[in-house]
Amino acid sequence: MEWLEEVARILLRPVINGAFFLGLAFIFYIVGGFLGIRLGVVHLPYSFLSLQTDPVFNLLAASIGILVCVGASALLFLTYLNDYINPGNDIVILCSCIGFGFGAGVLRITAPFLIDLLL
Repeated sequence: MEWLEEVARILLRPVINGAFFLGLAFIFYIVGGFLGIRLGVVHLPYSFLSLQTDPVFNLLAASIGILVCVGASALLFLTYLNDYINPGNDIVILCSCIGFGFGAGVLRITAPFLIDLLL
């Protein structure tokens, strides 16, 4: 199980950094797009923030969903593979399961449009 723990440790750092930068890009896209449309500067050929037509929104959301799933899984594995008993482990396990469910839910919602976009 040492290799699994090492893989989880290696994955955790880029996942945290990637989620941070993709989160910033997501917020910038939402705020910038809203302001651009409101001021009349931006005219998009699709509905802004639509789950059925907005490719940038769906791609950013799916990317964040994947990173959340991978990060929550890595944290869950690291918590389970530790040998010592820590009172905070129950909270970490609960939050990791909730995070994984959130990421999987985002992927479930954005996957049909992304599959149509790629095919």
